[in-house]
Amino acid sequence: MRKIIFICICLTSVLLANDNNIVGKIGSLGFGSETNSKINEKTKLRYNINSYNKDITDTKSGIDYTIDLELKSVGIIFDYYPMNNNFKLSAELYYNGNEVKIHTDTISQEIGDNTYIASLNGLIDFKPIVPFWNWI
Repeated sequence: MRKIIFICICLTSVLLANDNNIVGKIGSLGFGSETNSKINEKTKLRYNINSYNKDITDTKSGIDYTIDLELKSVGIIFDYYPMNNNFKLSAELYYNGNEVKIHTDTISQEIGDNTYIASLNGLIDFKPIVPFWNWI
């Protein structure tokens, strides 16, 4: 992940030196920034980095729950404008470091003569490299 961030920072500095722009954004991938570079009249490259973290702690039926949401992604997008208007075809490649961690404290429950002990630990994660095709 550090190498990807370093590469994006280097690319961003090169793009800014060539009179390109950086924009901030908020979306389903979290808070982020994106820069783009026009290659020619029909093609453009975009780079973005996104991040968001949220920790939730709650108690339901006497059980303490902790949920950690971590959104981390870095993308490179190639846009092709075949008709010289706003219609575009995009090929995208993302590093996806998104995950959700779930944890409960250990609880014990007596049922009859037996004592049961339980806890919950869970992880939802995704494939780290995600290709994507798009048209607008």
